[in-house]
Amino acid sequence: MKRLSSPSSFVGYDHLQLKTRVSEVVDAEDGTAFIVLEKSPFYAASGGQVSDAGVLRTGDRNFQVIDVLKTSRTNTLRVALDGYPDTPVSDLISSGDSVTAVVDSRARDRSSVHHTATHAVQAALKEVAFSEFLVI
Repeated sequence: MKRLSSPSSFVGYDHLQLKTRVSEVVDAEDGTAFIVLEKSPFYAASGGQVSDAGVLRTGDRNFQVIDVLKTSRTNTLRVALDGYPDTPVSDLISSGDSVTAVVDSRARDRSSVHHTATHAVQAALKEVAFSEFLVI
């Protein structure tokens, strides 16, 4: 597979929906594709939090965002399009195309709550587990 190299700006703390442009599209062998956007509201899995899900809208097509991968320069979206099983995604969306990127806000909120709860539990366990070693 071709290596994706276009930079992408993450703007997902300020926007859960925005109009942006496609920078790169690379088809995968399983019928999905990897897409880089100029600006992306989609959070990539990191620090124990799962990646966002959502949709890219262009014209009359909706591409399901099923994963977000993070590299040093970019957040790469893995997308799928139902209803076009024999058509490469790159035949339906191209570099330079305008898209509306929409994060599934309910899924983001649920993930955030669980992520925060994990940190709270970790802090409590750390305090309890290490308190016996910190006798002063």
